[in-house]
This record gives sequence, C-alpha cells and structure tokens, in this order.
Amino acid sequence: MTANIQKNGTDIDSLFEPTHSGWPTASTTHIQSGGTDLASKYAIASSGSAYGTTNIQANGTDIGTIFASLGSCSVVAGAISAVSGSAAAGAGGGTVTSGTTTTSGSKGKQSGYTFTWHLSYTTGSGVSFTAGSSATTGVTGTIPAATTYSGTMYCGVSDGNTTTNTNTVAWSLQNTSSAYTPSLHVYTSSSTLVVPTGATTYQYLVVGGGGNGGTSAGGTFPGGSGGGGGGGQVKSGTTGTATVGQTITITVGAAGVASSISGAGITTVSSTFGVAGTGTGSSTSGGGGASGSGNAGGGAVGSAGGGGGGDSAIGSGRTGGNGTSVTINGNTYLKGGGGGGGSSAGAGGGATTYGGGNGGGPNAGGSPGTANSGGGGGGGGNRTSSTNDGGGAGGSGYVVLYG
Repeated sequence: MTANIQKNGTDIDSLFEPTHSGWPTASTTHIQSGGTDLASKYAIASSGSAYGTTNIQANGTDIGTIFASLGSCSVVAGAISAVSGSAAAGAGGGTVTSGTTTTSGSKGKQSGYTFTWHLSYTTGSGVSFTAGSSATTGVTGTIPAATTYSGTMYCGVSDGNTTTNTNTVAWSLQNTSSAYTPSLHVYTSSSTLVVPTGATTYQYLVVGGGGNGGTSAGGTFPGGSGGGGGGGQVKSGTTGTATVGQTITITVGAAGVASSISGAGITTVSSTFGVAGTGTGSSTSGGGGASGSGNAGGGAVGSAGGGGGGDSAIGSGRTGGNGTSVTINGNTYLKGGGGGGGSSAGAGGGATTYGGGNGGGPNAGGSPGTANSGGGGGGGGNRTSSTNDGGGAGGSGYVVLYG
C-alpha cells in the first residue's frame, strides 16, 4: 500500500513502521492518508528509532521525528547474567535453588511483554525455572549428593508482534553433601534398623533357624538312631524401596523358628525354619531326616538343606544335604545345611560347611548345628545302653542387610 505522500519521490509508507493494536500513538498530525491521520497509521518514534528529516511538517514538527523508521520496532530484550546455587542438600539428594537474574523489554508495544525462559543441559536433568514466565527467575532442581548439574539458559521477550531472545548465559546447581555409602549390617539376634537418609534398597540374606536332630529310639537294644534336623530356609535378594526414617524389624529365629525382615515400606521377607529330625527309629527303621525317609539300613540322603536319615540296627546314617551359598558385597555366606543321621555303625556327616551338625554314633548324641547358620542338628546315635542318645540342637538363624 501507499500513503500517497512522498518525500523526495519516495512514498512515506516505505519510510515508517506501521503501528499495531495496543501500541502507543502520536498526537494527531492533521495529515491524512486515505482518510486516516498519520498518527493512527505509523508507530510512534519511541516504539523504535525516529526516521529523521523528511521536510514534511505536522504542527511545526518534522514527521520524521514523530514516527519510527521502518524495521526499527523489534522488541529489545535486556541482558541477563549467569545464575548458580550451592547447598548441602543431603546424602540422598535434595533441592538446590539458584539466585535470580532479570531481563526486560523495550521498543515495540512498550508494555505487556511476555517472557519465555529456555534451558538446556550440559549435565543433569529435571531442573526447572522458579518463575518461567516472569522477567525475573532462577533455576531449581533435585540434585544428587556430591554432584553438580549445569547448562545454559536464555529468555525470549515478546510484545505479541516480534520476539527477541536475550543473550545466553550459564546456570549451575551443586549439592555439596557427601554421597551416601552403603553399609553391611549383620544380625545374629533380633534387632531393628532405622533407614538413614540416602539409603534406598537393601540386599538381604534371611536364614531361618535349623531343625533339631532326632533322638534315638528307646526300648530294647538295638533301637533305631535319630534323623538329622533339616537346615533353615535361606532367602536372598533385594528389597523394594525403603522409606527413609522408618524402621526395619529384623527377627532372627532360634532353632526351629523362622527369621524375617519387615517394615519401612519394604516387602516382608520370611525364611521358614528347618524341620526337626525324626526320633522314632526302631530296630528295623532308622528315624528320617527333615527331607529324607528312614528306611531300613538308613534314611535317604537329604535334599539341599535336608537332614540325613538315621540308621536301623546296623546300617550307616545318611549325610545331611548341603545348604545355600549367597554372596553379598564380596562376602560369601554358606548357610542352611542339614544335620547328619545318627548311627550304630558309621554316623552320617552333617553338611558342616553349611552349618549342619554331624550325627551321633553309638551311645552319642548328635552335634548341634552351628550357631547363626540355620544348620540342622545331627541325629542321636543308636543306643547300646539304657540311655537314649539325644539329637543335636539346630543352629539359630541369621540376617544380613547391605544398603
């Protein structure tokens, strides 16, 4: 379009910036183009930069000093500065917030500017602006212990017609707290543990108490020997996410009693106890172990963690079954071995490496399972006198937590 008003042969539409709705306007010039006063057609000089001399006067003033030069009315964005924040926000990570920086808008509409902040990362994630649509803002985020997140930021300033970005500056957020170091907790008796800040999950080993060994049969010699006790159940794995500040209850079972961990938002873990060896052998049938059967001539070999069967009048007692090997934080734990069956000839060996007790020989009681191993007790040996031979006590349970 043209204004049909010229300066040295050039239409002034090619000289001045058009005005926009909501922009400030100049005073009436009493010069019209197409029935519209120039003050309603062109942007006031303060919305950009004055054009300069045109030798066209309005009320005694050159219109080149009243109106803005074409292309000079883009928004001008005020410069911003870098922001940073540093705090001891906790071993488990915590919120760190920076100081603030401020931008501004000028030219164009001269009011009602909008501010849109933009952020990028060099390291980290999850950082946000404290006031992402205001002229003044900082950055904030959850920062892991002993860690710095950083990146760059800028702001787009707009008057609804043009948008100008500020300079780009750096931001950083640092958590100066030392990182949480996992700890190994070993329990040989029942206890509690309050989950510390920084802990999340725990590796666990939960071993139930071992079963007691069986006692040799009473009555007229020869009588059957007792079976070995079964090893306590062994469970290992990783808990769900624990709740900081809450209590984990640790139960360490005695012989024949389950062990468990519970509370603090984790899934309860319970390891059952080993079954006691049978003490009802006879002259033709030895007492069975927890996972064996007392057949004539000796019980079957126990399965993993099972107690060995006792012998009859003459055979050998069976060995206890092996338990379970678990490694946590470089430490290997051998737990839950079965006790050996008793005998009048060759006593069954317990799974001693895994805490099981050996069976007893003639007139001898079975050996106990190792304390805090969950090992089963050995079965009592065949009696050759008026005294019944007792089985060994099962080993107590055990709990390990690492996290």
